[in-house]
Amino acid sequence: MNKNKLSVDYYQNIKAMDTALRVDESFDLIKKNMTVSNVKIAFYYIDGFVSSAIMQKLMMHISSVKDFGDKSAGAAGKFADESLPAVEVNVTDSLDDLILAVMSGCTAMFADGFGPNAIIIDSRTYPARETSEPENERIPLVF
Repeated sequence: MNKNKLSVDYYQNIKAMDTALRVDESFDLIKKNMTVSNVKIAFYYIDGFVSSAIMQKLMMHISSVKDFGDKSAGAAGKFADESLPAVEVNVTDSLDDLILAVMSGCTAMFADGFGPNAIIIDSRTYPARETSEPENERIPLVF
């Protein structure tokens, strides 16, 4: 299968993700832009699929980072290994893999220093249901 590869140009990658995910047309798909140390960063995720507590901690941590790479092929991997406080991360150069990951509930992270790569962060959350019977939807027992 021929996969669409990311560009070295950050702005081309952002435009490709915006077009593929149609972020301007969907209120569920979130694009969060940040600028840290004069570096443009963008996150893509589906609202309700990611843990807001994890994302808040992640963004607070990232706002303190000084080095986002030098636009080389290994910059995103180095950043993921040394600067991301997330357990499950994956570096990819495939636009198709990024789109699949976002649609599966993960977060995609782009930075202007990552070169032809982006990072997939597994920040998913799974809603839990109460095991007790709801008060307002009880069914009367009839004998």
